[in-house]
Amino acid sequence: MYNRFKAEKQLFFHVGIDTQFFKKLTKTNDREYIMFPLRKNESKGSIYAIECIRKLLQNNENIKITAFGDYKLDEIPADIRNEIIYYYRPSRKVLLGLYNKSMIFVLPSIVEGMSSPPLEAMACGCAVVVTDNGGVNEYIKDGLNGIIFPVRDSDCLYQKVILLINNKALREQMIQNGLETAKEFSYDNMNKNFIRLIEEVQRRKS
Repeated sequence: MYNRFKAEKQLFFHVGIDTQFFKKLTKTNDREYIMFPLRKNESKGSIYAIECIRKLLQNNENIKITAFGDYKLDEIPADIRNEIIYYYRPSRKVLLGLYNKSMIFVLPSIVEGMSSPPLEAMACGCAVVVTDNGGVNEYIKDGLNGIIFPVRDSDCLYQKVILLINNKALREQMIQNGLETAKEFSYDNMNKNFIRLIEEVQRRKS
């Protein structure tokens, strides 16, 4: 949408997250989990997340995976169901704890608007791996503050997750840059930006 209207002097507004709530509470060196959202809507790409989880479990003995979403536990494939820690529709407080136990957060969506979970994860000190789904391109720069992989590609997703697991220096770089990015998308900055847009509209009308 930005590219469609960028020649028309549009006013661009970034949605924010609650960085007073979603924040880093634990040391990143102490974390072990890879975190996945699992949602039933086909556009959320959960089948690719499940394929990646399966490969991670098959090829890595000590891998620890946590997931959350709107799948019921018995709807998750039986071969991985008992090998992961799963939370059905967790509260914000539980989600905050999950982010702070995870070193990597994965978003497997096929298409997204302005997706807040990766930003929340970044604010909590996770390195993020996301699909090239449109919305995340507003704040994630591939190789700088996150890793972007093609949609519908569980093989590539698996390789990107393994890269971050095995490369601590790269992972820490992503985490630090992600923390700085999350600060830019605070509610405080969102409110300031909204006021700026209103003032700009008023100037254009005067």
